[in-house]
Amino acid sequence: ALACSIEYGIIPGTNNDLSEVINTTLLMLSADSLGLYFPAGDYRVSDNIQLYTGSHMIGSSIGTTIFRSEVVGWTPNIGDNLNWSNVINDIIIRNLVLDNIIIHFYGGYKTNIIIEYNAIINTDDIGYQIHISHTPFIVHGNLLMRGPYHPGSGMGLYMNNNTIISGNYVGDILMISKAFNYIDESTQLLADKVKSASENDRLLINSNQGNYITAITSSDGLTDSKIHMNFIVGNKLETLYNNSTELFDIYRDHVIYCNGYKRLEVSQNYLYGWPKDAHGQAKFRNATGLYFAANYLDSVSFHARPYNNHSILSMNETFIFNNYIKGHVWKNNLNPCYNVCGKGIQKEKVTL
Repeated sequence: ALACSIEYGIIPGTNNDLSEVINTTLLMLSADSLGLYFPAGDYRVSDNIQLYTGSHMIGSSIGTTIFRSEVVGWTPNIGDNLNWSNVINDIIIRNLVLDNIIIHFYGGYKTNIIIEYNAIINTDDIGYQIHISHTPFIVHGNLLMRGPYHPGSGMGLYMNNNTIISGNYVGDILMISKAFNYIDESTQLLADKVKSASENDRLLINSNQGNYITAITSSDGLTDSKIHMNFIVGNKLETLYNNSTELFDIYRDHVIYCNGYKRLEVSQNYLYGWPKDAHGQAKFRNATGLYFAANYLDSVSFHARPYNNHSILSMNETFIFNNYIKGHVWKNNLNPCYNVCGKGIQKEKVTL
């Protein structure tokens, strides 16, 4: 259930810092498991937004609801900032344009959380724009962008289970016309809103929005989950610009990186735009149960192997089939072209 934010004095377009009144209102409404609907407009915040059970944050489905932080050198988040064991259930974050604001949930007692149809742009923080952990999440239909002065990572997962990452667009929307088979109408509408807001000077968006270190990373423990139908467009730079040093000294990492998972499906994703070296890979390591199928790797290579510095020393039940790999594929001295090794790997119907 939702209450309208305007009824609680949360008025867009005033340029006032609304962090305190939003946090106070969400805490008060949490007694009845109520969330907030934010009509179209611009909402300025300078602090984290704490959510509770039932604290939905829903923007306009027709207009454009923009949350903006103008804090220099720091990026507030929407999510949970209390502690690992804080219980939060039944949340939807939808239809928000987050200008230098990220989404962050960490801990083992967060359930039934859906993050969908949000745009996350101009992120000063070099870390993840969406960071989730330990429990099931649905992350669907979001638009993630990073310009040349906002480099960093996309989505980060840790110890999640039964999680779905699907239909998200990561990178420069200049290529969004090619993504019609991957994203739905709501994500296309979201991209149109962002373009319109930029043209009307509500958002400052530079060209080249593919400045990602990594697009999707699961550092450990992802179980019974799916990465499906995402459209990822980076760029070919070997290093990204560092605002602190004013040098191109931020090194790239893998397009997708998954370690220590069990029963993971990675299917029907489009991956493009990473350097033509070891960083430009979809990389999977030291795990059990990978189904890597029907992906389009455009100048991106595939790498699956167990390393000897992990408690899991195999790649059992790894199936790689019906993928299309176009353009440069990184080669090393051990395993030319495909770089697949380890016990338990099967591959078939791969087009190079």
